[in-house]
Amino acid sequence: MIDLHNWPLFGIVGTKNSGKTTLICQLTSELTERNYVVNVIKKGHHDFAIDQPNTDSWKFRQAGANGTAVISDDKCAIMIDKKAPIINIPYICKSFSYSDIIFVESYKNLPIPKIELRNEAETEPPLYVSNSHIIALAVDKPYNDNVPNIDLLDRSNIKEIADFILEYLNKKKHSSKHKQ
Repeated sequence: MIDLHNWPLFGIVGTKNSGKTTLICQLTSELTERNYVVNVIKKGHHDFAIDQPNTDSWKFRQAGANGTAVISDDKCAIMIDKKAPIINIPYICKSFSYSDIIFVESYKNLPIPKIELRNEAETEPPLYVSNSHIIALAVDKPYNDNVPNIDLLDRSNIKEIADFILEYLNKKKHSSKHKQ
């Protein structure tokens, strides 16, 4: 299993269209306003392309390059074909080594702490029942499901959710220092 404990990773999971991206954007805004460095890893569920046809990076990839990097004064984009065996979460984390927090969207089975987004209208079974890495639910208040042994967070209270995540990661950091 991949060792992810040394990285400030925190997952956001939920059903399709549950608001994962919206919540991550809100949390990112809240945390960057507090001067934290935030990065995001998102699981793509279909083929996607950043480099567009007839751009130089696209031409390099069409010519057979496994990956390309485009670096300007204010941005950097790296595209690497997934067939490369080195592309995984730890590899990406190394690129984000300067981060205070790295949000991870949709990697439900990744062994990192997660918040699950839920609302009472959902018909899908909750993930937290079978996933011990889900440590909290972000829910619409009031939420009437009986939820034992898991924190309930008001999904509209971004400050509360951000504080919860920071507190959790801070405890995790101090706990791992004592184990060394």
